[in-house]
This record gives sequence, C-alpha cells and structure tokens, in this order.
Amino acid sequence: MNAENWRKAANEFNSARFQDPAVANLSLKLIQPGNYEISETDASMMAGAAWHFANILWSAQVAYDSGIISIEDLTFYRSHLEWMLDNMPGLLPEFESMFETNLGMKDVFVFEPFKRRFEQNAE
Repeated sequence: MNAENWRKAANEFNSARFQDPAVANLSLKLIQPGNYEISETDASMMAGAAWHFANILWSAQVAYDSGIISIEDLTFYRSHLEWMLDNMPGLLPEFESMFETNLGMKDVFVFEPFKRRFEQNAE
C-alpha cells in the first residue's frame, strides 16, 4: 500500500470513464450533480463510489498505522480526499453521511478533510 495504489484506483476510474458510457455518465453526475437528474440507480452508484474511495483511504490509514507507508504517502491520500471534496460534489452527501455515522472517522488523520468540511457546515 502506497501512493501507487491510489494512482491505480484513479487510473481504473479514469480508464472506465472513456471505455464505459455508464461510468462516464456517473462521472458527470459526480462532478456536476446539479446539472443532471439523479436516479435511484445513480444515487446508489454514487454512494458505492464514495464508499470505494473511503475504503481505499481507510486502508491507507491502517497501512500507515502499521508502519507500512510513510506520512508522506498518507498525506498524498489525504490530499486526494481534499481534491474529491472540492471537485466531486456528487460524493458529498454520502461522504457526509458516512462521517456522521462512523464516529471512528472523526479523529483519523486521513479523514481530517471530512472534519473540516462537515463540522464547518454544521456551524
């Protein structure tokens, strides 16, 4: 587990965007959700994408805590979460829900962008 794992996941997602019209459509809805009608299936796929990325981030945190990756690698993962929060607003509802219902995320380094974003919105 290192920053290369994140690159692989991102590359798989990006490759699927130009190979699979359904993933390309989902990507548009993740980036500009207000411009598209979101079906129940879309919402489910968006939730699945959010949980997929959160699981990668959680795995990175566990790898860091176990001494497998460096703080630089973990910071790389966290910076990608920050990017997703800024550039994929379609993920925000599911990310916020998981942050609010999974209290273990609240004090975890890799999920600090959740804390800054969602606790700030609650004020």
